[in-house]
Amino acid sequence: MKKLLFILILSTINTSLIAQWSWLHPVPQGNNLLRMSFINASTGWAAGEKGAIIKTVNGGNDWTIQYAGTVNDIRAFQFTDVNHGWAGAESDLFYSSNSGHSWDIIYRFPGYVITAMAMQDNDTGIIAITDFFNGAKLYKTTNSGYAWTQLPILLSTDITDIEYLPNGDVVAAGRVGTLLHSNTGGSTWTTIPAGTSADFIDISAPSSSTVYATTANGIYKSTNGGTSYTAIGNPGAGSGFTLFSIDFANANDGVAGCDQGNLYFTTDGGTSWNYYGTSTFWLNLQVVEAINSNVFFTAGTGGAILKTIDAGNTWNELSARLSEYRLNAAEAVNSNTYFAVGLSGTLLKTTNGGNLWTPVSSGAGGEDLNDIHFANSSTGLCVGSNGTIVKSTDG
Repeated sequence: MKKLLFILILSTINTSLIAQWSWLHPVPQGNNLLRMSFINASTGWAAGEKGAIIKTVNGGNDWTIQYAGTVNDIRAFQFTDVNHGWAGAESDLFYSSNSGHSWDIIYRFPGYVITAMAMQDNDTGIIAITDFFNGAKLYKTTNSGYAWTQLPILLSTDITDIEYLPNGDVVAAGRVGTLLHSNTGGSTWTTIPAGTSADFIDISAPSSSTVYATTANGIYKSTNGGTSYTAIGNPGAGSGFTLFSIDFANANDGVAGCDQGNLYFTTDGGTSWNYYGTSTFWLNLQVVEAINSNVFFTAGTGGAILKTIDAGNTWNELSARLSEYRLNAAEAVNSNTYFAVGLSGTLLKTTNGGNLWTPVSSGAGGEDLNDIHFANSSTGLCVGSNGTIVKSTDG
C-alpha cells in the first residue's frame, strides 16, 4: 500500500463531499505558532506558520482549526472583539468579521511582507511592511483595513512589533535597536535611543506609562510611555537562554518566553523573576499572552500551547503530542488501524481511524525507522537506519 508522510490523514466525509483533510497528530495542529490574540479569558486565537489559525472559546481546553486560505506564515495577527480580526500573511492582509469562520483578502502589498500590525479598534490601525532591502514602511487605516495611507517616516530597518497604548499613543520595535514612539496616532514619530544595536523582537504596553520591549538577550523598560527606556536584563542570562517573547497584564505582572521551553514570571515589573522550565527542550516559546495577573498563555514550536492560572507557578500543556520526532512513513492496515514510524525508533498506532494514537515499542534500539508495511492485520515489517529490520506478528 502506498506510504504516506504522516502528519495528516485523508478523511472522506461522504460521497457527496470532496475529500478533506483533518489534522490528527499533534493536536490541535503542528505548525509553529507566532501570534496570539485573546479578547477575554475564554475566547482567543493563535496563528503562525503555514497559515495556521486556531480558536478557543473555553480558555484553551479545546481548539478549532480555522482557514484563511493561505499557506504563508502569519506574522501579524489581531482580534479587536469577538467578531473582527486581521491576519497578515506575506503580502496579503486577511480580514474576518464573523469570528474567524471565514476570511477574505481585503488588501495586498505586492512585493512586500507584512511584519507587524496593531489595531486600535475595529476601524483604526497601523501596519508595517518590508521588502527586506530598503527598510520598513508604515501604513495606517481608518476603515478596517480596506484602504491604507503611508505614514511619513523613513526607516532603514524592519519593524517587528507595534502596540497601541491605552491613551492612544503608539510604540513600535524593530531591528538594530529600533524603538519608535508617536503621540499623534502615527502622523509623526520620534526615534527613541535604546542603548543597544540588538534586534527587538517583541513589545508590550500594559499601561499608558509602562512599556516593555525585548531583544533575544535583554529586556528594556519604559516608565514614561515609551519616550525613554532602561535595560533591566535577561532573566535567563545565567543559564544561557534566549528570549523570544514578552507580555504584561499590568505594569508589574508579566511573562518572558525563552528557548528550550523555559519561562520567567515577574510580579514587580522585572526587578526579580521566577523560573519555570518545561520538559520540552525543543520548544521555543515564540509568543506569550497576558489575560490578567494570574492567567497567561504561551505557544511556539510545533504548535505547542501552555497555560498558567496561578501567576506562572505551574503551567499546563493544552496541546498534545506523542513524539516530537519526525514521522517518515505510515501504513493503513484497514479503515481503523494505522501505523506511523519515524526517527529514533518512533512507532505510533491508532485503532479508531486516527482519533487516538498510542506509542508502541518498536524494538529498533533507537534507530530511525523509514518505512513500514503490513501483510495482514498481524504481520508487519519496519526498516530503518543502519540496516535495521524489525517484525511484528501480533499487530
